[in-house]
This record gives sequence, structure tokens and C-alpha cells, in this order.
Amino acid sequence: MPSLIDLVTIPAQLDGRRKITDAQKEQVKYLHRIEGKSIHSIAKTVGISKRSVQFILFPERLKVVQARAIEVKRWEAHNGAAERRLVTRKHRAKKQQLITAGLVKITPDILTKYQSKLKINAINNQKARQRKHVV
Repeated sequence: MPSLIDLVTIPAQLDGRRKITDAQKEQVKYLHRIEGKSIHSIAKTVGISKRSVQFILFPERLKVVQARAIEVKRWEAHNGAAERRLVTRKHRAKKQQLITAGLVKITPDILTKYQSKLKINAINNQKARQRKHVV
């Protein structure tokens, strides 16, 4: 059954998983293209790594690095099922804290989506029960 908390979206400024914001990406592009600053100085100014600056300015480099990692078998899922379960629980708890603190709201459209998902699940469960009885 879907969880209501899973439908809630955390704003980027409150989401601790997100390391580089869209505003930082725009700042990196501005500093490089308009002001002509070096990658090293941009990294210091924005507070991110030089490699991250390179990946923002030259996305094709990221694709090359990812392809190379796959070739040498270093690009595998780093989280097993148990780890993923813990991460999901932690993220849901963070969302619940933000909702309780009033920083994130459950809007009517989220409630509508949740109710429709519940209805779909109920219909699918009913169909599954009917198939079991037919066989």
C-alpha cells in the first residue's frame, strides 16, 4: 500500500540529500561564462569541488566518467535491500519531521493522489482475489 508521506515532496532547500542546488549550478555557469573565472576559483567561491564544477560546465565529462566506471565494474548498486530500507525509513522520518514542524504541507492535491492510489490498489486486490477464485 502506498504511503501518504511518499507523495510529499521536500523543497530543494530543505532536502539534505541534495548537495548542489539549482541556484549553485546557475552561479557556476554565470561565473564561468560571464565573468570568465577559473574552475578552481569557482569551486572556492561556491563551496563545491572542482570536479563538481567540471561536471556542471561540461556534462559530457560526467558521461565519460560513468561509462568508464561501468567498464571497470565500479558502477554497481551500492545499497542492498536492507540498506535501501534503512535509507527510505530515514527519509520518511525526515519528511514527517518537516510536516510536524510546519515547513512542508500536505496539500489537497496530494490527498487526492493518495486517495486515487488507494482506490487503484483496492481494485487491483479485488481483481487478484477474483482470479484466485476462478482458477
